Amino acid sequence: TSGDVSPLWGWAIARQLHSMWRALGEPPRFDVIEPGAGRGLLAASVWRYALALDERWAAALRYTLVDCAAPDAPLRLRREARLMAELAAIPAPSDAVRWATSLAEAASDGPITGCVVSNELVDALPVHRLEARGGRLAEVYVALASGTDSFIEEPGEPSSERVAAYLDNYHIPWREFPDGWRAEVCPAAEAWLREVAGVLGDGYALTLDYGASARRLYTRARQAGTLMAYTHHRLGAQPLAQPGRQDLTAHVNFSALARVGA
Repeated sequence: TSGDVSPLWGWAIARQLHSMWRALGEPPRFDVIEPGAGRGLLAASVWRYALALDERWAAALRYTLVDCAAPDAPLRLRREARLMAELAAIPAPSDAVRWATSLAEAASDGPITGCVVSNELVDALPVHRLEARGGRLAEVYVALASGTDSFIEEPGEPSSERVAAYLDNYHIPWREFPDGWRAEVCPAAEAWLREVAGVLGDGYALTLDYGASARRLYTRARQAGTLMAYTHHRLGAQPLAQPGRQDLTAHVNFSALARVGA
């Protein structure tokens, strides 16, 4: 699922987006908004596909990359320059892509006809960690170890009623699970999808990620949850180590996205 490995993944998503355009009746303007677009590898693949296989779709295509970095941030500027050079080599139109810092800015002209597409975004949204303790749920917080600058875990009461009731809302029998059983819950994913729905007039939301339905995600067998840390493509077991220097992910509850989407 990484555009770094092969163009095949981006080509497959481009084919899906093309099918969406046709299903919508081939509108004269088809917007693709990609939050968490990274270096724009998917955008380049979509433009290659459109220019090679359907010039009519290429004429309708408008592609916006959403990156929360400031427009003048060095990383953002390097990404833009690299992508523009790659698009010019295809060659794609000079206005093939534009950048925005939020979904609202990306749809500043009003609800779009098209698709909001994200690849491995939702698993990077912030989560709350819960732990079963004596028939109750505790929330696992992050704290500083006394007298040091090291992070440690610190259990406490759930931070909100919404977090405390999250597993019950999906009928997860966590009270039957052993003490120490852990799970991650992500209300932020629901808020994100509501934002996505707000920018869609006629079209689709397509999100690709690691996850499962709630009943398959929150099981007795998955006692430690799914929070993982990656650095230099290696899996790590200490999410609080090396803050800012490793990627943190947790599997997505697709039941939540389906419920909010509906």
